Amino acid sequence: SFDKFTAALNATIVSDTLSSEPDGLTPRAEQLLEYAGEEAERFKSSTVGTEHLLIALVKQPDSSASRILAGM
Repeated sequence: SFDKFTAALNATIVSDTLSSEPDGLTPRAEQLLEYAGEEAERFKSSTVGTEHLLIALVKQPDSSASRILAGM
């Protein structure tokens, strides 16, 4: 369910995305945004939307979000 997904994601998001990087993004988060941009281009979209972020997350099997989705 969506509630189960958000609870699991919230439990892991702090360790996966927060860093002491100057811009606040880890290299992994920056890579995810780059992949999401590529997905937007592939779908001929002028903006990166949540759908592109989700596709990029799912394509990274070692990400917490991908593991959570696979466990549902």
